[in-house]
Amino acid sequence: MSTLYDNIGGQPAIEQVVDELHKRIAADSLLNPIFAGTDMAKQRNHLVAFLAQIFEGPKQYGGRPMDKTHAGMNLQQPHFDAIGQVISVKQWLCVACQQMTPKLH
Repeated sequence: MSTLYDNIGGQPAIEQVVDELHKRIAADSLLNPIFAGTDMAKQRNHLVAFLAQIFEGPKQYGGRPMDKTHAGMNLQQPHFDAIGQVISVKQWLCVACQQMTPKLH
């Protein structure tokens, strides 16, 4: 049986989504400052590994827990809203949701 990770396109699909997310973050005036001074190559690798693990892929995420990663960043609801707007996550996650539905019943 294939995993959710396989069904959404595996590593290449996740890398594509993360790369597009980073491009849009760079162009967003609210989000870009949050990443000032961040090693974006390292952040990319962490995010790809994190998402792969969430979607039943390889368990390779070695970063800190999300609450510790984001502690002290003073993130507010507008930041989370902006992330949701900068990338068309709905379409990508729709595939994931369709795959998960049978598991929920």
